[in-house]
Amino acid sequence: MTLGLGLVYILVGAALLVFGLLIYYGLLQLFYALLGAVVGYSLGVALTGGGYSSPSLVEIALAVVGGVLFWLAARGLDRLRSVLGGALLGALLGLAIAQALALSGAMALLAAVIGAFILGFLANTLYEPIIILSTALSGAALLVDGLFLVLNLDFLNRNVSRGDVTPLLLWLVLAAIGAAWQASQRARWRRRRS
Repeated sequence: MTLGLGLVYILVGAALLVFGLLIYYGLLQLFYALLGAVVGYSLGVALTGGGYSSPSLVEIALAVVGGVLFWLAARGLDRLRSVLGGALLGALLGLAIAQALALSGAMALLAAVIGAFILGFLANTLYEPIIILSTALSGAALLVDGLFLVLNLDFLNRNVSRGDVTPLLLWLVLAAIGAAWQASQRARWRRRRS
């Protein structure tokens, strides 16, 4: 079991590390549909005052509407994908902050709009570098954990404070190499998508 899981970690980690940006674009429409559903559901919770544990019909309907709308937007507005992604994440962040501050109704909606505006603006310039960095970090983490599983090392008991920096350094070096590789290939991959 550990060997098999380790090999899966290594394969998925290596794929994300080297081709994270391509994988992201391949799953982009599904990502936006899921994120739109989460935004719609969260908006439904904020507007109805319901909870996440027992969804109401309104919350489910808003989740479906949000998913379909953002899927359609991702298909039709490919040029605005960075703004759309930032706006989605900003709306989620705004709703999470509103929930933490016990805001509901119009104030929660205002928090979502403000978050969407701010992160939509920022994401326009930082979109692909953030995706490259996050997929490289994630892929490197999976790769290192997979190596530890396959080599039967104690990967759950790594403690940097005790001086065990080898996994951390390996993770950072792999992430840096993966991010540099993806950044160097970004223009070529973009031409291939067009």
